[in-house]
Amino acid sequence: MRTRRQRAAISLAAIAVAAAIVAGTVAWIRHSGSAVRADGLHFNGTGPSAAGPTPRLAAPDERNGIDDGVADAARQFAVQFVTPELLVPESAGFPERSIRLERFPLMNYSTGNRIEHWYVDGGVDSKNDYGVMVRSWWRIMLGRVDDKFFPVVVSLEGRPIYQMRGHVDMLQDARRANQQVLPALAVPSVWKA
Repeated sequence: MRTRRQRAAISLAAIAVAAAIVAGTVAWIRHSGSAVRADGLHFNGTGPSAAGPTPRLAAPDERNGIDDGVADAARQFAVQFVTPELLVPESAGFPERSIRLERFPLMNYSTGNRIEHWYVDGGVDSKNDYGVMVRSWWRIMLGRVDDKFFPVVVSLEGRPIYQMRGHVDMLQDARRANQQVLPALAVPSVWKA
């Protein structure tokens, strides 16, 4: 016959096992169910084969820092391009605290700062097939020219969902214009004959 202590120990062990099973199941559901559509990402009708202008957002007129407006513009483009790729788009939240950006100084310099570029990473929280909120990661290469921001490439969970048409031509034109200005700047006027 079991004593009271033995019965209590068995009951506690059973509770611990049940709690571990529940916790493991919740963790498995949370980490196994992606919130991104399973039918594969596609270009939302705005990819390389689509006609139409590149989406643009106004950049701040007055700049206190070189990165002013970048995170906000990237977040707005993420909402536009990432949301349709989610299983439950209406559950999407794009937390500002998840956004990180990196400037491309060499690329900017090669265009004479006519075109500026950043990589911006962020998260989107949305529901998966099980109704559990999970975080998926997006990345945008963002450009700025003529006081307008534009997306160059947008990806979700490492897979592209948007690519700008004409970006390479835009870079080549800016680099050519920069090369024409550089020789005039390289020789001081006192040395010119």
